[in-house]
Amino acid sequence: METSPQRPAENQTAQAARFFTFLSHLVFGLVCLLLPCGAQAFDRRTPIHLLPEGWSSLEVIGAATRTESRQLNVNGDQVATLEGAVYTSKIIARQRAGRRWEFGVEIPYFLDKEKTVTTALGEVRSHDENEGLGDVSLTSSFCWLESRSGGLGLITGVDIKAPSGDANRDLGTGAWDAVLRTALSYRTPVGFPFLQGTYTWTGHGESHGVDTDEGDELDIAAGLKSRFWHGLGFQASGFYAFLTEKRTRETGGKEVVFAQYRTYGFFLALRYQPHRKLEIDLFHKSIYHHDEDVNIGGTPFTLDTEPSRRFGMMLKYFW
Repeated sequence: METSPQRPAENQTAQAARFFTFLSHLVFGLVCLLLPCGAQAFDRRTPIHLLPEGWSSLEVIGAATRTESRQLNVNGDQVATLEGAVYTSKIIARQRAGRRWEFGVEIPYFLDKEKTVTTALGEVRSHDENEGLGDVSLTSSFCWLESRSGGLGLITGVDIKAPSGDANRDLGTGAWDAVLRTALSYRTPVGFPFLQGTYTWTGHGESHGVDTDEGDELDIAAGLKSRFWHGLGFQASGFYAFLTEKRTRETGGKEVVFAQYRTYGFFLALRYQPHRKLEIDLFHKSIYHHDEDVNIGGTPFTLDTEPSRRFGMMLKYFW
């Protein structure tokens, strides 16, 4: 009896289809593991001056951040492209307490988020219109030296970030963080040159069923905050940031390890003071990324990230 020569071919075709489907889900799942958390769209605040004694302030900030990165395999071939946009706001309330101390609270709020993941299998877009509260921070600052009165200024501070945002909606990291910061400044006729250092200890969190450890991070910055001339001033700084330990994410027995993460960039702000107790700032921040080495379940990948751009506006009211 003759056997049909087409059956093995049909089996091979079915196996190939099943393998292709499995591969598509695998690649998309791995890409989702690499997506950055939207809660990282907020800057950590490191002031170089406290408020004047007895003063309070309220700051309202609105910002838009755009990111784009490519996922490359060990051969340098592109596996996926990730694009994102986050629109955020934040309220900061500060209160001077005596000669040395200042306390505050920072309340972030998400307005809109967009993500696009493109692979060889096609494009997946997600548009999250869910507004929501982010992770709230309590801040404390201590003034050792005041540069406004001349000479050197030195401020240190400790901030605590609570996991108040819903991590499953990308409104928070799902973890408690602690921030240690210091700022050194000096009074000149032009303004205040400054150096800043910030160390962030990050706790373990969970988002979308993924266990996360964002890794501790050290940020160093140097810049100049000018005096006001006829109500106009500026602030310019450059920064460098890197992880002091590996960043990891784990789900379903598969671990993603970010072996290194380094960024650098600049910050520019145009400051306008129409009244002694009112300030309006327009700002821009560009973040440049070194290629990031990633290990997914033993398979190496590289994240080739384009510069992130952030534009925003801040209103400050003092009383």
